[in-house]
Amino acid sequence: MNKEEFLKRIAWWGEKGEYQKIIDAILALPEESVDDDIMVQLATAYNSAGDFKKAIAVLEGLRARQENSWRWQYCLGYALVHAADDEECDSDSALRETILERARTCFSRCMVLDPPEDCLEDCDEYIQTIEDELFGDEECDEDNGGVFYDDDDADALEEHIREHFGCFPSVYREFSAPDIYIDICVIPPSESRRYYTLVTLGMGSHEMDIPQQYADQPARIELFMRLPAEWKVGESTEEWNWPLILLKNLGRLPMNCDTWLGRFHTVDNRETFADNTRLSATLILEPDCLSEQARSCTLPSGDTVEFLEVVPLYREEMQFKVDASGEELLNRLGGKAFDRIVDIDRPSAVPQDYEPEQAGFWDSILDKGSAHAAAIRDKNLPVDKLNALSHMAIFLRWCIENDLCSEDLTERFPEVVDGVKNGTQTDLRDFLRRRYDSALFSTLIADDYRDFAESYYTFGSEGYPHDVDECAEEYFGKELCDGPQFKDEPYLFMPFGEAYYTKLAAKITRAYVRYELRTNEFSRSRYFDQASQRFFGAEFAAIDSETAAKIYALLCAQKDRQTVPFLIVDGTDAAFGDMRGFAENIDNALACAAEYPAPSFEAAAEALTAGFTRDPEPAPQELCDACARYAAKYGARPLVLCSDPAFVTRIYIPCANGYYSVSKPPAELLRSTAFRELLLSRLSTGIGVYF
Repeated sequence: MNKEEFLKRIAWWGEKGEYQKIIDAILALPEESVDDDIMVQLATAYNSAGDFKKAIAVLEGLRARQENSWRWQYCLGYALVHAADDEECDSDSALRETILERARTCFSRCMVLDPPEDCLEDCDEYIQTIEDELFGDEECDEDNGGVFYDDDDADALEEHIREHFGCFPSVYREFSAPDIYIDICVIPPSESRRYYTLVTLGMGSHEMDIPQQYADQPARIELFMRLPAEWKVGESTEEWNWPLILLKNLGRLPMNCDTWLGRFHTVDNRETFADNTRLSATLILEPDCLSEQARSCTLPSGDTVEFLEVVPLYREEMQFKVDASGEELLNRLGGKAFDRIVDIDRPSAVPQDYEPEQAGFWDSILDKGSAHAAAIRDKNLPVDKLNALSHMAIFLRWCIENDLCSEDLTERFPEVVDGVKNGTQTDLRDFLRRRYDSALFSTLIADDYRDFAESYYTFGSEGYPHDVDECAEEYFGKELCDGPQFKDEPYLFMPFGEAYYTKLAAKITRAYVRYELRTNEFSRSRYFDQASQRFFGAEFAAIDSETAAKIYALLCAQKDRQTVPFLIVDGTDAAFGDMRGFAENIDNALACAAEYPAPSFEAAAEALTAGFTRDPEPAPQELCDACARYAAKYGARPLVLCSDPAFVTRIYIPCANGYYSVSKPPAELLRSTAFRELLLSRLSTGIGVYF
């Protein structure tokens, strides 16, 4: 007999009232033939046979897998409500109340799990019976101490909720209140709503005293909040029940404290709502999920009640709102893209260790991961959510590796900074997500370099977003990037790793060098300025040896290690016979690169100047000695460009037998774009040509 035939047989026995036959038949089945459906049938048979304790034992064994089933909740509620009539409970009223409370929870849970109509009616009757016993048959009116709507207003408000929020098969009613009755309507998820909605019913029966300067705020409100579809609404444990308690407490607050609640108000709970979340405060917002018509209800009495949404906050978010504003906090949360469905583990919009004086910190956002994550979500992209932070993490890593990060970052997270520098922590995406809530701030960059970060991290042909897109195009190809596969977001598909970092870091370095060359002002020899501009073109400014060495160090730090050391040295001193000064220029220029040795690429360097006229005269001994000292220690000999007042430019190229010079390269070649592109292609970082 297969399972279908077996279930038909026990259903037939059930219709005949032969429950023991069902029990015996199920218990006789081999273990491999018994599944959850069969076990629920066994519990049902035990219930029908009056053996409620055995039914409870069977159902509790299925809790982990079946507690989100309306049938399981109904069977357990039925068993509990009848078990409360056991003789053992006659002499122990506390035990009976506990069992009835559990039964009430089960029936409440069942009602929001889409049971059939007859089951829904049974649950409602059982709940009414239990509540009558637990709370007494009290009427909800002002004579009993509490405030509530009159019948016509209550009916109108319930109809408004049904029309605009959805039908609510379950209502958590209050049967006794010294101040105001706050019922909670529970609207279960549907095909058009992927969440539960809890709506207060009763808060608006009290008219709040709104200060004159806030006359645009409503005097009567009801509150609602949204919970994910997997939330166990109806469970009495703290981890599931706190939203109901929160709404009831907020509903009573205006009357009990002679105050008012309105848009952008925050309320501190003073402790976390439950042990499994850090959420501990509340923000009240204008709804973003309701039409204009649905946001308010005009009652038969003539009063108007507005519906406002409750969003749980972390303590640091509430503090930031107090320091800044509700609008600014909402922007930090994501603005219109913020998902207001309760998520007990969502990233905070404010660092956990936020302090009030840090409010200005939030004026410095360079990039927000939430915007990129929204593209992944809205376009249903098949990529890891952390990819939304990939390019941001690469930028921060580059800044840390090149000592451009702020002292604050170094002091607060020394293990992260050290990990980046020693290569043990190269993926900073989760760090940004956890510590900076998926945002990249210019305040993570040292003061001296913050202007570079803010100017580079903009849209434009030389901006970081352009370089990120360019990197994706180089990886996938333009045709694929422009096709439908990536939905205009190819950068989010880039595989995260060292190869991606190396490519993008080279582009960041190039941008940084350009920034240094274009923005810094130096006190320099006019001869060197003129010679440099003659060689490189007027768009590039000359730089001093210290800055050149700093940029050179950045080049040598590139992970692909394909950089040919390339340096411009001011040859003015040498031209006037001051070889000591010339040697100092060389040493100064090389000194800052000491921590960033790079290999020497004689073949690449020689190829750069193929076809140039070679000068048989040896390079100045001072230059050879200085570069030899550097090469002896670090194994890298730089290709050196030397300018002098006579505008004679020489390029000293390392070779197996020492240095030799190439003098007077063709002027038209030096000025040509082709020559610069040649240098860019040979010096794989694409930077050497600039200095």
